[in-house]
Amino acid sequence: MRFSRARCGCTVTSFVRPAAPPPLSLGISLDAEGQGTAYALLARAAGERGDSALFDHAVDIYRDLLDHDSARGILFNPFTFREIHLRGLLATHRPAEAVRLLRIEHPGDQPVAPQ
Repeated sequence: MRFSRARCGCTVTSFVRPAAPPPLSLGISLDAEGQGTAYALLARAAGERGDSALFDHAVDIYRDLLDHDSARGILFNPFTFREIHLRGLLATHRPAEAVRLLRIEHPGDQPVAPQ
């Protein structure tokens, strides 16, 4: 099956093999840090784009990964999660939810790198 999609005046052509196994989610590594980093970037991009459904989906998976794995990285940590979540809520026109999130104490959330 062949399809093309035009964006910004360019045409991208792709070949899809129906019998091929589905690709890994986001084409990322299998470890939690790699997946969390990918979902952090996806959530940021979806929020900036104003895509609330994709943003919520990415944030839910990111939060689940944080809750169930001890791995941490520059983009995969509670501090970055909170920042991405707040910015995305604002970008998707949900300021009341962002204010509610701001009021919740997060004493252990420290940036991984100096800000």
